[in-house]
Amino acid sequence: MPGFSMNFTQHQKQSLQLKLSPQMIQSLSFLAMNTQELCDFIYEETQRNPALEIVRDARRDMESVVRIDRNISDNVRTGEASAAGKEESDNFQSFLENVPQPQESLQEHLLFQFRLSVRNPEDIALGIKLIDNLDSRGFNREPPENLLDRLDSRETPERLRYCLDIIRQLDPPGCATSGPEESLLVQAQQIPDAPPLALYLLDGRLSLLERSRPATLLKKLQELAERETAGSGKDSSGTGGTGEARRAAADTASGTAGIPGSGKMAMTAEPVPPQPLTEAACSAAVDFIRSLEPLPGRRFSSSGTRFIAPDVRVTKIPDEENGGVRFQVELLRGMLPQVAVSPSFKSVLNSDSVLKSAGKEEKKFIKNAVRDAEWFIDVVQQREATLLKTARLLVDIQHTFFEKGPKFLIPLRMKDVAEKMNVHETTVSRIANGKYLQCEWGLFELKYFFSSKVEAKPAPVSGLEQPAGVRSKESVKLELKEMIQAYETEHPGAKPLSDQKLSDMLAARGIQVARRTVAKYRGELQIESSFDRKK
Repeated sequence: MPGFSMNFTQHQKQSLQLKLSPQMIQSLSFLAMNTQELCDFIYEETQRNPALEIVRDARRDMESVVRIDRNISDNVRTGEASAAGKEESDNFQSFLENVPQPQESLQEHLLFQFRLSVRNPEDIALGIKLIDNLDSRGFNREPPENLLDRLDSRETPERLRYCLDIIRQLDPPGCATSGPEESLLVQAQQIPDAPPLALYLLDGRLSLLERSRPATLLKKLQELAERETAGSGKDSSGTGGTGEARRAAADTASGTAGIPGSGKMAMTAEPVPPQPLTEAACSAAVDFIRSLEPLPGRRFSSSGTRFIAPDVRVTKIPDEENGGVRFQVELLRGMLPQVAVSPSFKSVLNSDSVLKSAGKEEKKFIKNAVRDAEWFIDVVQQREATLLKTARLLVDIQHTFFEKGPKFLIPLRMKDVAEKMNVHETTVSRIANGKYLQCEWGLFELKYFFSSKVEAKPAPVSGLEQPAGVRSKESVKLELKEMIQAYETEHPGAKPLSDQKLSDMLAARGIQVARRTVAKYRGELQIESSFDRKK
């Protein structure tokens, strides 16, 4: 074909690209690790690299404190303990008393009670199936009827119903249900003095409570009662005129109405709200429902409490020379183990005679292991130096915060700190996440000290100690929280402050924020709206 060519040509192109080595990538990941993650990674690395060893481990030091020598323990038993032996014994006893008790699982807690409640082996076997079927919240993973062995004549729907009823009455009540709604209903049915209106609402009508005050709920119930009364007796099917009655008939026809926890809420036979319908009755019903536990297995969750250990401590020290105060910033290693290059590997590497006798692969292995160990130690030290440098810079910039309190936190960008440290902004972001600073005002994550700005003018209200100039978002949120709490304390039972009123009050203090911004800050503070705060 004319103009068509199959010739190959070569072109040379020069370009500049930035490629990160695996070591650089790993060093960046070190910055993002919190103390616990780094501690776990150190243990893994010492297992992988024999040239890296732990020279000091806080965990092992704690274990050695309570270790008792066998001879001393023999003397304690025979009543001949020395003063040192008695001290070791006291330490050991203190250790035993402070060891946390292993947390009991929900299944273990329920199974122990269930075995005390029934004696029939068939009931126990089916109860174990039902309890093992529960998730961490206490709800059924699979419908209970699916657990029945159709080939075993002893596992009947009646036996299933009996075992479910027992499990639901155990502590915590409301387990072995299909979800929060059924669990709340089961809990309420076990309380003798439960308000009838609360039982009525829990019986498939919780949607009536969405953003409803007692007065609004009363109006909804009155309208529902009028509709149900007007519609009763008009269904030609013979099942009644209400949707609840038709649903109950459908469940009976499908064979699921007799099995609790089948995933379908059983509706009451009487669709009309119980009388008398008053605002007080609605308020009592709502308060009763709020007292129930929607997730009965929550307190047995295996997640446990997450404890945070500070990485940096800031201490206020009087400055005698200048007559003010200064702050001491120190790095807390906590439970972080100290690592070093193994002396045996160093001696082999420094011994020419040993290296000459070793093979090529052995030499390469020893050199690579020592090199990796030295690099690992250097990266850990670099992470600590960067963390300490960042903390000291934050203390210098936020000096007023550490001196007077959180209300005096000034706006600060990560970009500004990065420029002062001569590093990239992402480096500051990595070092700020998951690292915590302890000072006299509490425990704060480093990223707390980075906040956007809010324009502020001199406060027209006299007698208020306000930071001059630009305010940080966190300080405004704190002021907003204090205003709401102070008003509710001084005016109990009064109408809560609206977002617009809060915006006006902040403006009187020299802080110009819109109503929508107030609503946003209030949501971040987990404070309900004025509508939901009404009693």
